Amino acid sequence: MLRGLSKQVIVVRDTGSDYFEEAIFIVNPAARADQGDLAAEARRLVAEGAGRAAASKRRGRKWAAALAVILLLAAAGGLAVVLL
Repeated sequence: MLRGLSKQVIVVRDTGSDYFEEAIFIVNPAARADQGDLAAEARRLVAEGAGRAAASKRRGRKWAAALAVILLLAAAGGLAVVLL
């Protein structure tokens, strides 16, 4: 149970993502901005995040491929040592 908890949130429903329906931002209580500025900043962050997510996804695939090659070579080397 929560008592006395009151936070201002901004919900961005149009994320442009196939994975996420909406993004929820909890506003810093010290922020002194009007509702329109907060909403615009939240939309900007969602748009920026969508661009970075695609780049990090590609980078993750490269690492996975490199790791698979390393493991394959290590396994082949281990097999060669066992056969000798």
